[in-house]
Amino acid sequence: MRWVSRDRAPVRVEGSGLIELFAWQTEPGFAVHILNYTNPNFARGWFRETYPLGPQTVKLELPEGAKVRKVQALRAGTELKYRMRERTLEFTLPGVRDYEIAAAEV
Repeated sequence: MRWVSRDRAPVRVEGSGLIELFAWQTEPGFAVHILNYTNPNFARGWFRETYPLGPQTVKLELPEGAKVRKVQALRAGTELKYRMRERTLEFTLPGVRDYEIAAAEV
């Protein structure tokens, strides 16, 4: 089942820093993995430290009719407030140290 169009990004993140992003549909819902690459040696191989990121606002396009029950930041162990705008789920991670997983249960 295709739930996003090829000409649109199904997930967007707004916030400062350099991140890598992975998102996919899981059995209980959807997962967004954010890797923080913000550091002084990013382009020079191994890095020794990361610079923690501040708030990251995530917008995830969901399939038609998806009903979100809850959204959690799994590494932080916190439930997140969220809102739906048509088919777009929006929530804010308060921060990302090195890696965070946001899970939306539908």
